[in-house]
Amino acid sequence: YGTFSAPPTINADGTYRIEAFTTPAGQMATPGGHEVLEVSAGELDMTQIRPASFEHSVMQGDTFERVNLEFDWAGKKLRIENGDVQQTLGLLPDTHDRLSYLLAAGRLVNLQKDAISPIRLAALDATEEAVLQVIGDSAITVPYGDYTATGIRRVTIDDNDQRELWFSNEVGPLPLKVLRRADGNSIEVELV
Repeated sequence: YGTFSAPPTINADGTYRIEAFTTPAGQMATPGGHEVLEVSAGELDMTQIRPASFEHSVMQGDTFERVNLEFDWAGKKLRIENGDVQQTLGLLPDTHDRLSYLLAAGRLVNLQKDAISPIRLAALDATEEAVLQVIGDSAITVPYGDYTATGIRRVTIDDNDQRELWFSNEVGPLPLKVLRRADGNSIEVELV
């Protein structure tokens, strides 16, 4: 089960902050509780989205893990801190974290079907290339209401991990619905 813990904040100066809080439920639930908090902050304008930081925290039972990503655009470096391990990677244009890429995908809703936009995703230990592709429009029903939404598919080299994001300009910059299929399982997150 996932929620955005607060509406995304996009300020007049172009800075943004997105917080997502997830508590796995059903078959995904684990004994002792499992909570994931992710926070992305950065800046955007009409042409680009530049994350500045991303924090991924997991609390499971009595253990707590945290991974921080720092985006140094001037120095073209991505710093990853995972517990005691720190590494620095090259930072290429159009690199996003696991939340900022949602803003990038949302910008494609007015493009024609099959339009694509290449991006890079900064994972917790590396960076991978991906493509955002416009699926087209469809009627979507979520607990928040009924909408005509535009689907965006995230394609990576891992054919086993498929994601669809459904956006409506009526609602705002975050998706109404996210579908993820991996390892024979499906996960669905909806706006409530």
